[in-house]
Amino acid sequence: MIKRFNTLRSSRFWPESLASQMILVVLSGMALALAISLWMADDAHKTAVNRINQRMLTRQSATLAEVLEASPASLHRSILQTTRRENAFFRLSNQSLVPAGDYSPEELMLIDRIARSFDDPRPGRQIRVNLASKRSGKMTSFHHSRHWEEPGRDDDHHERHPHLLFLNISIQLNNGQWLNMQSSTPTVIPLLAKRTAFLMGISTLCVLAGIIFMVRRITRPIRKLSFASHRLGLGEKIDPLQEQGPEDIRELIRAFNLMNKRLQRFVADRTRMLAALSHDLRTPITSMRLRVELMEPGPDTDQLLATLDEMHEMSEATLAFMRQASNNESTRAVDVNALLDSLCEDLQDIGLNVHYQDGQEVILHCRLVSLKRALRNLIENAVKYGSVAHVSMSAGQESAQIQIQDEGDGIPEAMMERVFEPFVRMEESRNRETGGIGLGMSIARNIIHSHGGDIYLENNSRGLLVTINLPLGAV
Repeated sequence: MIKRFNTLRSSRFWPESLASQMILVVLSGMALALAISLWMADDAHKTAVNRINQRMLTRQSATLAEVLEASPASLHRSILQTTRRENAFFRLSNQSLVPAGDYSPEELMLIDRIARSFDDPRPGRQIRVNLASKRSGKMTSFHHSRHWEEPGRDDDHHERHPHLLFLNISIQLNNGQWLNMQSSTPTVIPLLAKRTAFLMGISTLCVLAGIIFMVRRITRPIRKLSFASHRLGLGEKIDPLQEQGPEDIRELIRAFNLMNKRLQRFVADRTRMLAALSHDLRTPITSMRLRVELMEPGPDTDQLLATLDEMHEMSEATLAFMRQASNNESTRAVDVNALLDSLCEDLQDIGLNVHYQDGQEVILHCRLVSLKRALRNLIENAVKYGSVAHVSMSAGQESAQIQIQDEGDGIPEAMMERVFEPFVRMEESRNRETGGIGLGMSIARNIIHSHGGDIYLENNSRGLLVTINLPLGAV
């Protein structure tokens, strides 16, 4: 079952959106129901027409028999000619067209009906009926005669009216002749005529309009919720969504707003806590520096002062990192190719060995200052550890790919993930002039992740290759 459903989903005829799927399913159900209804109505329509035709023929046969009995023989031919119809033919004969035989309930019912149609019932009048009907794909013929003596009860509620193929009636007149009637199934006008089709088309359009209204009422808030969830996952601050749609959808939006509120409060509390800790470290560090400076000069004093300087710089870097994390920069559309070109030119102006391969114009919705800071950190690291940075950019339908290639020795495979951890440095001397603080890569990946992208490191024959993937969808 699951395999069939997946096959249906992958079919090119199955739409992707919820609205299209709902409309397609409802319209398919309506078409099937309409086809079944038309088939049943058409069958009932034909049965009703045959029933009316059968009653009319039985009454006409009785009436014609009385007219012939009351008219001179010279007028019989003219009377018979005037009674001709498209599907019925009357004639006088010395013999009955219908042979005598057993009778069926349907034929007995018709004989009784014909007998009751006479204004002056005459005992001893012979009436014979031959009814052919189609049942279960078989042709069944019944031949019977009945000498009418007393009419039976006509109960319309219990009558059965098969699809009439032909009906033969023979009525004996008072002069001994037989009035024979032969008839065939009448031509039935198709039920699905132009007017019927027009009315059904109007009904379908009205139902379709109602379906589209309800589907849009359901899917519109869902689309807004999906867009807001995407932006929330990329680190943007999202205002509470308006509760719209049916109660189930409103409950879902209400839960999202509550989750968004709790998540923003958690991030804000964590950021304030870390910033406060880093800020509070300034006081003990300053106090320790004053005490060390009052000590006798010597190697130990110099090492303590260097350690305190490193702690102070790490504290300031942490504060800067927290300020960047809590900064709610607005999103804007940026040409990534122009951004990289401008950034590489700025780095070249300050003496860094940076080369950029110009690419195609690619529009990305991003937080410009944050993204520029991440790219700058990565390019500067490439120049610092690999002497040169070759920057290039390519784009597909869904994402843009930025590559930064250096010409250094690369990094060990075991350090590929650790370099993104805060305060982890590849330079083991702990010299701040050569190794930095160890927050550059962590800040860069945090910014890339907040834009919905990812960053990968790979050693190749030239050095270390840094690959950045950024989705082109709106942030």
